[in-house]
Amino acid sequence: MKSIFFTDDYLDHRDEAQLAGEVRNVALLVASAVNAEGFREILGICEGAKEDKSGWSSFLRHLVDRGLKGVQLVVSDACRRPLAIERRQSQ
Repeated sequence: MKSIFFTDDYLDHRDEAQLAGEVRNVALLVASAVNAEGFREILGICEGAKEDKSGWSSFLRHLVDRGLKGVQLVVSDACRRPLAIERRQSQ
């Protein structure tokens, strides 16, 4: 994948078993790309991670361990963490 897109979002999550029906926000870190045929492909989704340096580092490490390489363009929403971390991991 030459281009990778990062985004994050929070969803309301109701866990009946663990939280006695309480609703809590859950962070989702999402990586997607456009494949060789021009279609969007979800590379990974990480639930529960925080939107901090540690969360993004772990998520990116997971993607690299699964074979992600050759990235030439990184696009992210307002969160700058993936960009800084990706630069360090690619050096």
